[in-house]
Amino acid sequence: MPHTAPPFSKTDVLTRLKRMLDDDDPEQLRADLRDLIDQIQWRAGIEDQDLARQQALVLNQIQDCVTLTDLNGTITYVNRAQKEARTLPHDAALGQPVAAYGDQPETGATQQEIFTATLTQGAWQGRVVNVRSDGTHVPVNLRTALIQDEAGQPIALAGIATDITEQLQAEQALRTSRQQLASLIDFLPDATLAIDLDQRIILWNKAIEVMTGIPAAQMLGRRHDAYAVAFYGERRPTLLDFVLGDDLALAAQYDDLMLEGDAATAEAFCPTLHHQGGWIFGKASLLRDPSGNVIGAIETIRDITERKRAEAAHRQSRDLFSLFMRHSPVYI
Repeated sequence: MPHTAPPFSKTDVLTRLKRMLDDDDPEQLRADLRDLIDQIQWRAGIEDQDLARQQALVLNQIQDCVTLTDLNGTITYVNRAQKEARTLPHDAALGQPVAAYGDQPETGATQQEIFTATLTQGAWQGRVVNVRSDGTHVPVNLRTALIQDEAGQPIALAGIATDITEQLQAEQALRTSRQQLASLIDFLPDATLAIDLDQRIILWNKAIEVMTGIPAAQMLGRRHDAYAVAFYGERRPTLLDFVLGDDLALAAQYDDLMLEGDAATAEAFCPTLHHQGGWIFGKASLLRDPSGNVIGAIETIRDITERKRAEAAHRQSRDLFSLFMRHSPVYI
């Protein structure tokens, strides 16, 4: 329980001093002064203890790990989170050099480098790896500061460390997910490309590389009208422009244009395809983020040249048959 000081105010002090001044006995005056000084010191000590206890309670509520050291780098205080982190044995933290937290120089600054930078520059911030007593590595974001007294003289160093293990795991999981998605898109059988709102190509998969003969390295980051050149031999609006801008004037460039919500499908003849021209079927749609905001557009393209040739051959055969039947003297 916190200490409770007796009622003690400035009025009490002044009253006692006035009474002492009225006392003609020097010995009693000295005794009363000593008693008053003792009580003032006792009260100040109790208040300091209560303040220190309150500050410790506050630091123990912080979820980040807090460490204080003296100017020699010796640990003088760790909060509850630091103790529970098991970076150092609970009963061995105090009095240990800060280097006891361990180093992994290849992934960040050493404890000595951090200590020196804090002393000379007043603060330091960065990512480091602490090593637990069982050898487990703990990645943390560390912020340090040089603590000064009222006169501006350095008296201690403070470090606040945030365990970022789960953050790094989440980041790695996100990278893995993106890589898997990119690999999936890369190996889709249909040629696929995507653009951002700056109309820069952000996706150019293997199927479209094969269809156009142009590698992704030459297309990524370029304006999307470069894709039009690959298919049409000239810069011209495409289905991507249509879904992003809803320009009905573009509809005249396509056969069988159809709208399906955010998507549009159409067929078009491409003079440069197969070096002698060919037909494609394209489907373009908006790309949206999880909040529903438009962030770009994506288009899949299928080579339908063989189908178009088969349809043309069928029409030609049907027309020849009709012509033959109209002019044949034999009726069935």
